[in-house]
Amino acid sequence: MGGLAGHMSHIYEDLDLTFEDLKDLLRDIVTSNVDLYEKIDGQNLFVTYDPDAKQILAARNLTDARAGGVPSSQFLARWEGHSAEKPFVNGFSALIKAFNYLSEDVAQRVFGKSEATGKLPFLNLEIVCTAHPNLIQYDKNFLVFHSLDSNDREGFNLLVDALSGRKVNIDGEDWEVSGPRNIQINVDNSKLDALDTATLEI
Repeated sequence: MGGLAGHMSHIYEDLDLTFEDLKDLLRDIVTSNVDLYEKIDGQNLFVTYDPDAKQILAARNLTDARAGGVPSSQFLARWEGHSAEKPFVNGFSALIKAFNYLSEDVAQRVFGKSEATGKLPFLNLEIVCTAHPNLIQYDKNFLVFHSLDSNDREGFNLLVDALSGRKVNIDGEDWEVSGPRNIQINVDNSKLDALDTATLEI
């Protein structure tokens, strides 16, 4: 993913994966026996929200995260003149607007300080900007939520339910909030035949 999220592990890096494990994994994917999500090709960002100060804080690296995130003014100034200025400035500005729709109850539940660490949890998200694509050209501007670094699944689902589908406008461009993008694979004979061929090769 890059940024604070770091490297995304791949199957070939799992040196303990057996051939049988690989065959099982391929079969589960082809038969939709596992939850599949689209890997979004955007700009990765971590943010947290202080529900008491009603302030979003951003982190692009470990230094930012250890500081508890940087205020929006400091974060936005960082991208002035940068080649990625548009996605980070407009995307972050869109996020600020979207968070205005977050109720006090949900904000406290999702972003309240951890009793164990005393820190605010960070939201891992992707900024997809049509004017600044990586390899994939999208037809809309999106803020795609991935997860909370606290692994609070219930809190994350509350956040997604509260904001997914929300649209805001920045400099005449629409931005939409989305949760993880689930993928459904249609099982047909051609896919099953391809699976059998791959299994024989393995």
